[in-house]
Amino acid sequence: MKKVSETWIYYFDPKTKQQSVTWKRASSPTPKKFKVSNSSGKVTALVFWDAEGITMVEYLEKGATITGSHYADHIRKLQEAIKKKQKRQTASSCCFTKTTYPLTKPQLR
Repeated sequence: MKKVSETWIYYFDPKTKQQSVTWKRASSPTPKKFKVSNSSGKVTALVFWDAEGITMVEYLEKGATITGSHYADHIRKLQEAIKKKQKRQTASSCCFTKTTYPLTKPQLR
């Protein structure tokens, strides 16, 4: 059973340490750190998941509305993602075998 949820995801555009470096004299006071804004923006994300975890995440363009054809496209993409996930699971599945060796008398002591 697959489920879908729509949620807002906030994204940030922080400066790198290199971008925020400022030069000052040894005698000048340290610069004040400014408060980081909450976010640069937000996007809508469709998250498809099942009991095993997240199967697919689709991000919607800003201002996009979700219609029936939009969902149909996502369902097609979801079917492809499920097929890929199943292939990965079968390829990465491992078979364990139990091998028993008879113990010799020196190993028992």
